[in-house]
Amino acid sequence: MPGLLENISPHVDEIVVIDGGPEGASTDGTLDILVADKKVVCTSNTYQTGKGGWDMARQRNDAINLATGDIYLFVSADMLFLRLGSLRDIVEESRSKIIFCNTLEFWQDNTKLRLYSADEDVVTVPAPILEPIAIDRCLQPFWEEAGNLNLEGAEITDRAILSDTVKFHMGWIRPFREQVAKHIRNVKQGRWLQEGERLMAGGDRKLGQWAIRQVMDYDSIPSIAFAGEVPPELERLGNMEYNIGMDAVLEEYEETHGISALRG
Repeated sequence: MPGLLENISPHVDEIVVIDGGPEGASTDGTLDILVADKKVVCTSNTYQTGKGGWDMARQRNDAINLATGDIYLFVSADMLFLRLGSLRDIVEESRSKIIFCNTLEFWQDNTKLRLYSADEDVVTVPAPILEPIAIDRCLQPFWEEAGNLNLEGAEITDRAILSDTVKFHMGWIRPFREQVAKHIRNVKQGRWLQEGERLMAGGDRKLGQWAIRQVMDYDSIPSIAFAGEVPPELERLGNMEYNIGMDAVLEEYEETHGISALRG
């Protein structure tokens, strides 16, 4: 994500980057950008599971093992923060060991937020203060295979919320090809449970068709216009959109499988 280093660097003493995924190290020049920052400690690997998915738990645990600081700030490449500066203050003043903040999830482009359905008749703006953004190393955080964060020794009094800090997640506004690949990867990682097993049994053609249709159906998922403050780094990205490159993906699918992804 352009601007990520600029966004977090003023607020941390060290940046540990674990580059790579199912396909291996990045090939888009990311490493050259990273090594130019004196705060960055970087390593690359292939984080592939037996099913061809992405072993994010191992990747995060590698980062923990490399970090030397007292507080771990967990950041993915598709996130930016607004007013992160208060993190250091609350850690030093309250000695809190687990820090949360509000998260907003952009949907389709950087002008809308995704709405979630509790049932068929109710949709709500998400306020997922679920996963901590920062953890004291004394708690020995460990990411389990299923992607859950193990903090068995933590007490409820160890927790604090940064009321004025916001984490923006841009995970759903990648170009079309990357969105399709993301859905396929999630199935291979087992996140779709029995439905995913059924899709895998149908082979690459069925799985690819399903993933393409998932992304094409984004317009049917409720969203709401966003008119609030955003990090300056996000403003410079312009209007990102999820459907860039859709026609090329549809053409490639038809050439590979001899049938349109929109049929059958």
